[in-house]
Amino acid sequence: MTVTDTQVRIMMRERRKGRTQEQASAKANVSSRKTVRKYEKQGKFPSELKKMRDYRTRADPFAEDWSEAEGMLEMAPEL
Repeated sequence: MTVTDTQVRIMMRERRKGRTQEQASAKANVSSRKTVRKYEKQGKFPSELKKMRDYRTRADPFAEDWSEAEGMLEMAPEL
């Protein structure tokens, strides 16, 4: 299960209140206190840790026809 930013906010709020890692993870509906420790240590939200992909997941369907389409767009920008 992926942890959301909202769950991490809840965990951190509970930890500031003096709750244990186990109590904070239970309050945020997270299965492991290890997760609390991980985000405490990193000090970032899951959305900040997500890496952008630099590779294609499939072939570009317009690769062969793109130069023709680009020419058509230059001649008729309303397209």
